[in-house]
Formats: sequence, structure tokens, C-alpha cells
Amino acid sequence: MSEIYSRQKELDLYIPYRVGIIGCGGIGTWIGIYSAMSGVERLYLFDDDIIEISNLNRLPYSSKMIGTKKVDALKEFILSIRPNATVVAIPRRIRPETSILLKDCQIVFDTTDSSKAHRIIENLWKRMTFTLIRASYDGEHVTVAKNYKLSEVTWGDEDQEGYTIVPSWVIPASFIAQIACWLAYSEQSPSSYLLNMNMGDILQIWRTTNDRKWRIEEFEKEEE
Repeated sequence: MSEIYSRQKELDLYIPYRVGIIGCGGIGTWIGIYSAMSGVERLYLFDDDIIEISNLNRLPYSSKMIGTKKVDALKEFILSIRPNATVVAIPRRIRPETSILLKDCQIVFDTTDSSKAHRIIENLWKRMTFTLIRASYDGEHVTVAKNYKLSEVTWGDEDQEGYTIVPSWVIPASFIAQIACWLAYSEQSPSSYLLNMNMGDILQIWRTTNDRKWRIEEFEKEEE
């Protein structure tokens, strides 16, 4: 298996042995896949939701998986690409009584959209030693945070127990998952971080940066 990771050995990466992922929807699924592909050997997955046909625009599953628990589908997918991994699928919402499974995790990803779940996870974070990564996208607003207190950055519905139906696309979900994994696994990432803005503003920054780069390159060509 070490040959799989030969090209990332020289990178400044910290790949932990145990990772917890709370919420296995559009963002959490990709975090699970990217984590397994990065070399995480043991993953704990929490989610009580099932796959619906509307999920298939952003999840890498076939229509045969409709009606399957999301944690079971993700476990099956991960084991198909990393058969030596250990994946523990918990088809339940995160609760104090189930949170004991996270006690040995080095990193925990929170991709839920419930303020109640955020508080439970933060209380665990206060007592345990894991790095907490939060990643959220409601169709317009993006929040990605590393080791930030809930009182400092909060989102989601207080009474929300499932996932809100919002406009969604695989590209933003995958993009946010990549940022979250970079924060978790790159040793060059900051010890704490917050990205909290609308996707439109993020794209505007990207356009402005790239427009400026394009103008500089064109100017340099004219000077030559």
C-alpha cells in the first residue's frame, strides 16, 4: 500500500490514523473519500440520513444506492478503493452517548447544519484533543473553520435535525471538502482558520485576482 502514496511522501502532510466525519452528505462524503485516498486508515462516519435521487447530482453513487444509509454507501465506496481501511459506519446523529467513538480521533470534521450538533461537537472538542474542522454550504454561504469556537462562528438551524433542501452542485461541495482536507492534513495550514462568506464573493475575489494576473501577463507580452 505504501506505493500508492509514494508521490506524496515528500509533501508536508500529516495523515492521522483515526478521523471522525459527522455528516456524510455532499461535503462529508467527499471529505471521507479524500481522507481515505490521502491514507487515513480508520474512519468513523456519523449520519442517519438515506440517499435520495436528488443527492446523486453531487454524490458518486449509482441509482441502486437510493434508499441506502449514507454512512453505509460511503463505507462501501471507501472500501472499494481502499480495502485495507477500517470504516465504522454509525447510522445515527451525533449524540453524547455515541460520541465516545471519537475519543481517539486526531481530527473530527463537522459538516452538519444543526446548531444543536455543533454544540455537542464543540463540547467534545473542549474535553478531547482532536483538531476540529467545520465545513458548511447552504447553496450560497460558505463557512470553513479550523479550531474556532461555536460562539465565534455559528450557522445552521437551531431545531434542524436533517439537511435543508437548498440549491446544490457537486463542484462547490467538492471544493469546500478540499479546503477542509487541506486545513486538516497539510502541515502548512494555519493552526486556526475561518472562511465565512458568500460563494459569490469568493468567486469575485477569484475573478479579480485572475483578471489582474491576466492583465500583468498581457502587459509583459507587450513590453517584450
